Amino acid sequence: MNREEHARSCEAAFGNPFTEVHDFLDQYSKAFPGQHRKLYHHRQGLALVAELFGPEAVKAAERHILEDEGVIPEDHTYYGADNEELLRLLRQGGGPGPLPFSSLEPPSALLRMPS
Repeated sequence: MNREEHARSCEAAFGNPFTEVHDFLDQYSKAFPGQHRKLYHHRQGLALVAELFGPEAVKAAERHILEDEGVIPEDHTYYGADNEELLRLLRQGGGPGPLPFSSLEPPSALLRMPS
């Protein structure tokens, strides 16, 4: 699903589109088409969503992941990845946006979003 479809789904279910949550979850979709879900589409990603956007946002993130995957994986190992740059980001916790493995930073530092 795309951002607008996820937003409409959340608006219908929760009365709030939670666009910031969908943007966060899919922020690497253009850089890593078909593989970006390894970064946040799992339970570790839900914990980061709760930290960044609050507990109400978790239901939107859960819905987003279920709409995309049909299941909420425990962690990133659910997904295969053959893109070396994506694997490097996962190992180093670096990149232009926050990664699930850099959550030791304070929430304000995690809100760095790529433009």
